[in-house]
Amino acid sequence: MRNMRMFLTGIAAAALSAAVLTACAGNGGTEAANTSAAEISESNPSSETSETETSKTEISEAETSAAALHPFLSTHYESEYDSEGHLLVQAEYQQVGLYDEEGSYQALQSALEQHWAEREAALQEEKKELAEMAAAGVAAAGETVQAYENLCRVRILRADPQVFSFAEDLYVYSGGAHGISQRIGVTLDTRTGEMLELSDVVSDREALAEYVIGSLEEQYGSQDLLFEGWKDTVWNEIHEVSYAEAWGMDVDGASMRLAFALSPSAMEVYFAPYEIGPYAMGTITVEVPYDAPEAGFREGYLPQEERSVWNMEAGEPLSMDLDRDGTEETISFAVSEGKEGQYFCTLQIAGAEGETASASGECGYGVTAAYLMRTPEGKSMFYGECRSDNDWRYLMLFDLTEIWKSRADGETPEAAQYYEAFYDNVPVSSESFCLGTRGSLLSTVGLHREHRTGENGLPEAVSDVFWFDDFTLTAKADIPGTAADGTRTAIPAGTRIRAVSTDEASWVVFEPEHGGEPVKVEIDGADWPHTIQGEDMETYLEGLIFAG
Repeated sequence: MRNMRMFLTGIAAAALSAAVLTACAGNGGTEAANTSAAEISESNPSSETSETETSKTEISEAETSAAALHPFLSTHYESEYDSEGHLLVQAEYQQVGLYDEEGSYQALQSALEQHWAEREAALQEEKKELAEMAAAGVAAAGETVQAYENLCRVRILRADPQVFSFAEDLYVYSGGAHGISQRIGVTLDTRTGEMLELSDVVSDREALAEYVIGSLEEQYGSQDLLFEGWKDTVWNEIHEVSYAEAWGMDVDGASMRLAFALSPSAMEVYFAPYEIGPYAMGTITVEVPYDAPEAGFREGYLPQEERSVWNMEAGEPLSMDLDRDGTEETISFAVSEGKEGQYFCTLQIAGAEGETASASGECGYGVTAAYLMRTPEGKSMFYGECRSDNDWRYLMLFDLTEIWKSRADGETPEAAQYYEAFYDNVPVSSESFCLGTRGSLLSTVGLHREHRTGENGLPEAVSDVFWFDDFTLTAKADIPGTAADGTRTAIPAGTRIRAVSTDEASWVVFEPEHGGEPVKVEIDGADWPHTIQGEDMETYLEGLIFAG
């Protein structure tokens, strides 16, 4: 495997840029709908911005007041078997996408689609070669051997009008005691979609190198865990020294590069196993806070808005000043199974003086995602996504501010529930985020719509319009509908059409798959089967999906 062999060429190869890593892939993002669903009006793309002459960091007032971002993560699974049914390769990868119904971030959308198209091509090549290696191992052993693995898991760290940044955890197992892992960062300019280099966000590499080396010395220096010469590796990566100069080996003219991503509060710097320390240390991460003056961050890529969403993981405490008294509390949650197979989510809050408060509620078959959401009014909420039958999801909601207050009176607030949930959506702002559900008017398929946190901290839908996640059908006959100007029209038979939006009560907006004017189609869903002008929908549409 050409690219993986480069990845395995010792410590130097561990520091290669993301261009030579191929363990992660995707199928491309969902195309943006350029039409307002409710009124089928003309699209309203964001205004064009001029290129700067000397820096990517100049931001106009219009750019900093851009529309909210609604990212999502979709997970894909693939397996390869030989003719005897032996499992050869298991692949799991996540794709980052962006719902952009108003077309405000077309450049970013295109950049994400290109990124995942390249990853997809690389993954398929690598998976094929892994399968060939595994098949050879099965043939030599005469029996099933442990399946090889090719994984990529993604964390969206920051998505705001300046920066769209995520980290990719890559893992490849091709036999032996363990696989090879690495974490890389992808950071894009939200406005242009351009990949940001270290020099775009940091003005003083020397100062950054001193900060990172100092942080590593503080964390690990006294334990003597890092490899000899690790400081040189850090310095070389931050200064992008060529492999020829640093190691005496020319890797296609490549230079050493620092793996980094940007979160709402800091730059995260990553070092892979074997890069500056042994495999047992895993990925070594250093956080460089934006308020560290010696790091020299460029103003243009510093967050302009106060953070309002924090990802939470079971068993991993999060520090937060819940009551705004200047002292941080520690919030954590755990999921446990009851005697009759039900699951419970328990929240625990601990103060600096030893005070505690807790709350618990039933959570279906467990918590699949959890976030702390802070409202504009300062209320802190726990949003836990719970899984129920047939993988339906719902939200369990706790008012953390009120739970913390309850330590005095003992009246613990109960959990509230909301029957839309995150599914693939990743919230980045409590003032605008998407929640998903499953449709029932056109088909049993994924839908999403915009929400915000209300004054009580609970989700509040911004409109009654739902957008389809990704659903394409074929017109079997001319489908009667209404054009954007209100005139009667029809979608010609044989047209591939994309379902765009719906009110889940009486209409669906379609667009031709390869571009064209939207058409609003009235659907009667009061009885079964659902009808279009009195005729069964299946008379007009091929590809309908209804769950039993």
